[in-house]
Amino acid sequence: MEEDLTTDLMVLQSHLEGMLERVHCNNTTLRGFQLFRGLHNLNSLAERVSYVLNSRDFFDLDYIGFYWRYVGSSRFS
Repeated sequence: MEEDLTTDLMVLQSHLEGMLERVHCNNTTLRGFQLFRGLHNLNSLAERVSYVLNSRDFFDLDYIGFYWRYVGSSRFS
């Protein structure tokens, strides 16, 4: 009986840890979407650059540079 309770406790603890990890991941994702929405609402390029630089944790500057070099700059050619 005691082994069953110990096993059940370990399973529940593992499940709870997984749920807490998922909550943390979802919170990070939500924060990223909120920051992206804020970026979308800005008008000038200077405002957008400043916003991205102040939010470096959520914006991958290497990806932005790659995108601009190969996609964005072709719009101005």
